[in-house]
Amino acid sequence: MARVGLILNVVLVCLVTASNAIGETNYMFKSGVFASISNVEDLLHPEGEIMRRLEKYYMSAENTLESLKRYIEAWRALDFESLLGEDSLSKDRYYERKRLGFRMKEGELRLQLRKLQSKTATSKNKRGDDFPLANFLHQDEKENETSTEDIESQIVKVQSEIQLVQAEYDKYDVKTHKKTSAAVTRMSAGGVQHPVDTYLLMKRLTKEWHDIEKSLLKLHNDTFKVLDDGDHDREKYNFPVAADLNGAAVALIRLQDLYDLNMKEFGDGLIPAAVTNSNHDIRSLGKLRTWDYILLGKEAVKLGYNKRAIQWFKLAVKNSDTEELTDEEREIITGLRSTILKYESMALEDKSKKKKKKSKKSKGNSKEYMPTEKVLLTYEEEAKMQNKLCRGENLRSPDEESRLVCRLERLGSPFLLLMPLRLEEVALQPRIVLFRDFLTTKQTKFLIKKAKPQLHESTHGNMDGYDVSMIRVSMTGWLPDELNPYDPIHKITRKIEIATQMHASHSDEAEDYQVANYGIGGLYDVHADFGMTNFRGMGDRLGTFLIYLSDVTAGGATVFPHLGVRVEPQLGTALFWYNLYRSGKRDQLTRHGACPVLHGSKWITTKWIHYNAQFHKRPCSLSRDERYNYP
Repeated sequence: MARVGLILNVVLVCLVTASNAIGETNYMFKSGVFASISNVEDLLHPEGEIMRRLEKYYMSAENTLESLKRYIEAWRALDFESLLGEDSLSKDRYYERKRLGFRMKEGELRLQLRKLQSKTATSKNKRGDDFPLANFLHQDEKENETSTEDIESQIVKVQSEIQLVQAEYDKYDVKTHKKTSAAVTRMSAGGVQHPVDTYLLMKRLTKEWHDIEKSLLKLHNDTFKVLDDGDHDREKYNFPVAADLNGAAVALIRLQDLYDLNMKEFGDGLIPAAVTNSNHDIRSLGKLRTWDYILLGKEAVKLGYNKRAIQWFKLAVKNSDTEELTDEEREIITGLRSTILKYESMALEDKSKKKKKKSKKSKGNSKEYMPTEKVLLTYEEEAKMQNKLCRGENLRSPDEESRLVCRLERLGSPFLLLMPLRLEEVALQPRIVLFRDFLTTKQTKFLIKKAKPQLHESTHGNMDGYDVSMIRVSMTGWLPDELNPYDPIHKITRKIEIATQMHASHSDEAEDYQVANYGIGGLYDVHADFGMTNFRGMGDRLGTFLIYLSDVTAGGATVFPHLGVRVEPQLGTALFWYNLYRSGKRDQLTRHGACPVLHGSKWITTKWIHYNAQFHKRPCSLSRDERYNYP
C-alpha cells in the first residue's frame, strides 16, 4: 500500500490551502482534543458580542442603502426634457431650474451619502485605498449636479462592496451559534457537548471569521472598529486559531475511528444510541459541509489513516453535489475525484496480489472471551483491548461475571448503620469494587466549583518527572484535605476512610484530591497508578479511590484491558481498587485507561492512598503474590 500512501501525500500537498485561517495553537487543544469543556463554553459569550456588533453594522448599512435606492429611483423618474418644454433653454437656465425644483431632494441625497460615509468610509482607508464616495462628497455642489450617472455609479459600487460583506456574513454559521448559546443558557451542564458542535465553533472563530475580516478590510471607519473590537476579544478570551481548528478535526477523526461511527451520520451530527450511556440518539445543532470533509480527509492523511482519508474525501465529493462551492473548492473536488479512482484501482490491485488463504473457522455461535488465567498483554494488545472495551464489547465470559455480587455493606461502622454502602463487585482478582451513590449531587457540585479556579493542563508522570503529552488529555486541579471536621472535603475523606478501612486524612497518608475535567475527545491512555516508589516518604500508591462527579452522555468509561472490565461514569459513584499486592509488589493487571469523551463533559476526583501509613490497617504478607480481598 506504499503507492497508495504516496498518492495521498501528494493530495495532502495540494490541499494545504484547504484551511484559510492563520495562527499558532493555544492552550485549548493538545493534538486534537479539547482539554476542558468549560474552555469551549467560555468562547460563546465573546462570540455573541462580536456577532451583535456585526449585525448592528450590517443592519445600519442595509437601511442606508435602501434609502439611497429610493432616492436614485426618484432621481431617475424625473423627466428633465419635459421640464425644459419645447423652447430650447440655455444650460445655465437648465441647472437653475433643476436646483430650484429639486434642491431639497439633492440635499436629502447628500445627507444620506454622508451618513453612509460615516458608516463605511473616509477619503482614505487605513491601507491608503480611495473610497468611491469620498471624491463625490467633497466635490463642488455644482459639479455634482452635472451627472446623475456619477452618483449612480458610486452608489452601485458601494452597494456591491457591502453586499460582498453581507455574503460573507450570511455564510457565517450564525444560526448554529445562536442555538448553541441558547443551549448553554438552558442547560446547567452546558450546550457545547457534541464534538461536531465543538468543531463548528472552532471553524466559526477561525476560518469563517477570517473570511469576514478579509471582506471588512474593503470597507472603512465602523468596520475597522468592528475589527479592532474583535481583535481585542480574541486576545482577551484566547480565541482559537488555525491549529486549534485542525486539532478539532483530528478529534473528530479519532472519535469516529475508535467508536466506529457511520461517517455520514456522524457528519450530520448523529451519535447512535448503541454507543451512548443513555440509550437514545444524540444529535448536534449543526452539520458538516464539503469544506469540513476536505479538511478531515487532509488531517486523516497526516495521521496515516489512509482508508479513513479516502472515505472522508468521498463524502466531500458526494456532499459537493448539493452545495454551492467556491472556485477553490470546485478545483479541489475535481482533483479528489481522480485521486479516489486511482486509490481504489491501486487498492484493488494490491489486495489481489496479497490475497492469502484464510484459516477455516469453526461454525456456530461461539464467542471469543479473554482467558480465565490472566496474562500480561503487550502494549499493542493492550491498546486493542482498550478500544474494544471503549466500544462496549463484552470481553468476559458469563461464568466469570456470574461470580460477581452486589450487597449493602455496613463494615461494622455505626456511621453506616442507617445508610449502608451500596457495594458492587467489578473484579475479584485483583479486587475492584464500586460504591454506588457514594456522594450526593450537592457534594459533587461543591467539588467541581471548588476545583474550577485551580484547573490547568494535565501532566503525566514518567521516570524524569512530569510531562504534558497525548497520554493524558484533560484539565486538572488539586484540592487540599482540610483537617477541620466541619469542612465538606474532610467529611468526604472520613467517608472514604470508613469505606476502605484505611487512613487517608493526613498528608503522610494520602495525596490531596485531584479533580480532572475531560472535554470532547478527552482521554487517558492505559497506565498504572503505582510507580511512586517513595513519594514524600509515603511509599507507593496502595489504593486508588476514584469518584465520578458527573454523568457522561457518551464515552468516557474507565477500562481495565487486562481484566476485560469497563465502568461507565455515573454521578456520585466511586470506584476503588488496590494497585499493589500485600507484599508491596506492583500489580500490573490494574493498568487502566479512560475512554475518549464522545459527548458531554466528564468530571472526576481521585484520592490516592499510600502504602507506608497502612502497616496496621493492611499488614504485609509473607506471600509475594497474595492480593487484598477487602472490602
